[in-house]
Amino acid sequence: MNRSMGRLLLRWIILAVAIVIAGHVAKALHLAFDIDADQAKDWPRLLIGAAILGFLNATLGAFLKLLTMPLNCLTLGLFSLIVNGAVLYLASQFDFGFAARGFWPSVAAALIISIVAGILGIFVPDEKK
Repeated sequence: MNRSMGRLLLRWIILAVAIVIAGHVAKALHLAFDIDADQAKDWPRLLIGAAILGFLNATLGAFLKLLTMPLNCLTLGLFSLIVNGAVLYLASQFDFGFAARGFWPSVAAALIISIVAGILGIFVPDEKK
């Protein structure tokens, strides 16, 4: 396995862990974002859900951020949270390990996932050029 494939796998696992942490934080805050990762047998579904979320973020999310760039500039980047929430809500409709019951809980969960994935991503070394 080459180095970039290993980094991709590690980022995929980080995203899955961030979804689990966001689910627990959302439960503590009484938000309508649930995860199905109580047992080891639930983790493959969650990993598939994380892959779907990552794929949608890389394709649809990037396209939507490009389309909404003027609005994003006016809001100093805060509109990206809305786009991330919309992509998370769409990914949760596939029912692979996490479920958002509403748009605003998706936005809150997307914010939590972004923060946790950003913190955990610090430990993934960048590829040296």
